[in-house]
Amino acid sequence: MKLVKKVAAYMLFASVLLIGAASCSKESDNHEAEIEAVQLKEPVSLGNAAISGVKITIYVSKDADATKLSPVFKLSSGATISPKNGSTQDFTNPVKYVVTSEDKAVTREYEVSVRREAMLSNPFDSWEKKPADASSDNSIYYTPTNSDWSTANIGNVLLRGLGYNVKNTVDQTEDAFQGAKAAIIRTEFVSDKPVFGQNTPIATGSLFLGSFTTLHLMTDPLKCTSFGVPITRKPLSVSGYYKYLPGDKLTDENFTVIPNGKDSCAIYAVVFTGTEPLNGRNVLTDSRIIAKAVLKGGKQPVYTKFDLVLDYKRDVVPGENLMFTIVCSSSWDGNIFKGAVGSTLFVDDIKVTTKNI
Repeated sequence: MKLVKKVAAYMLFASVLLIGAASCSKESDNHEAEIEAVQLKEPVSLGNAAISGVKITIYVSKDADATKLSPVFKLSSGATISPKNGSTQDFTNPVKYVVTSEDKAVTREYEVSVRREAMLSNPFDSWEKKPADASSDNSIYYTPTNSDWSTANIGNVLLRGLGYNVKNTVDQTEDAFQGAKAAIIRTEFVSDKPVFGQNTPIATGSLFLGSFTTLHLMTDPLKCTSFGVPITRKPLSVSGYYKYLPGDKLTDENFTVIPNGKDSCAIYAVVFTGTEPLNGRNVLTDSRIIAKAVLKGGKQPVYTKFDLVLDYKRDVVPGENLMFTIVCSSSWDGNIFKGAVGSTLFVDDIKVTTKNI
């Protein structure tokens, strides 16, 4: 109970107030100020909205009128929102929404944007500083600016708030193949003791198309990564540049060293059907997948070009709901908490080739 209360207190400025509610009985008015989901009244949505912390992106069809859209938000119990829930707004530019908890003790400001087409390619030259808590340097992390690419850095911030000395697993770097910057993705140490009752000795860095939710952080961390964005064009291939330096000691989920083990990086692209994202448990195995391309790489000390050609199991059906993700990970088996602390993947200038459906 002490741990849960500590989490809830820290999350007043971050995005997991639901953690405390999941484990504690309600003694007074709810202190959560969360947007849990969003739908448009207008029938123009493409898939589900992406909620990453306090940033929400709603994907809409090309014929949608962004000046007149009416989002309906699912809020934490008893919370209120301003502007009024369901009211029509002009989303030519992002709209700020303020959620107030039932007990009026907590307010959170969300930025809601509308996008007609997901931004798939990225040179990773521009990054945005994100303080989860403006009063704490310990909460700072970086994310690619104005894009549909996400990281799990907010999860690292939360763990630091609980006393774990976890570094951010994705950052910007000037060590780029070309342009001003590139992405650097690392596998970091978390703890050799169970975290939230689970063996999670390492945090594997991942940079991906999709969003990161903290709702499952205590119960099933692999479901925190929501892989995929809605698409209206058919992805054909993904190219870019990478280099990789594996860590010295490959360990398993118990943080036991695997003799002669070598870590590998992962870069893969996946096309799948439906509107629900994939996650760390099913991103390469789900039955909805219709195409994928995978790179599993060992040590590569200099930038090297990669070309991933998507292999389709069947033709795309015009009008069907499609989603697409690219995942870049510093440890191939990071989803089962197997990897090498210090494994470092550099990624730069990713380009996606598509065609009309």
